[in-house]
Amino acid sequence: MMEIGEWVNGDQYNGRVVRVANSFVFKEPVYNYSANVPFLRDELSVTVKYDSDHDQLRLLLLTAANEVTEGYIHSNKEKWDLMISKYIIDESQIEPEVLVQMMPYRLECTVRYIAPYHERRITKNKIAKRILQDIADHPSIKLLSSPTTVSLNPVQVPTG
Repeated sequence: MMEIGEWVNGDQYNGRVVRVANSFVFKEPVYNYSANVPFLRDELSVTVKYDSDHDQLRLLLLTAANEVTEGYIHSNKEKWDLMISKYIIDESQIEPEVLVQMMPYRLECTVRYIAPYHERRITKNKIAKRILQDIADHPSIKLLSSPTTVSLNPVQVPTG
């Protein structure tokens, strides 16, 4: 098998070949990215301040994911429908969707989409670049680079 990960970020081949003994395969789970459908689900999260225009952000995330993954969705819809019937998956979709989570002092907006298993990182990169370009045109969207802690009770420093 071709090894992925280790010193290479993402799910990309790093150059090593791994040999796996049969005794190991039958003791541990084996994950196959391409057994039933040629794509995986992936997500990209953007964290913003509460006073950001989250409706605009949701629209930007959804538009970027739709435009990048449109070809994947149309070419894999039939395969996904077969998988739904085979594994009895309820109300599942392959079209991009945006989920918003309220966090302390911030909003986390996550776009979920599909990507070909061999292009997962490339797809995420395309979507991220598009989102960053679009956010630059919308000053009402205020990104947070890391979780922010805000003290609601300022510390009083004694004087004298």
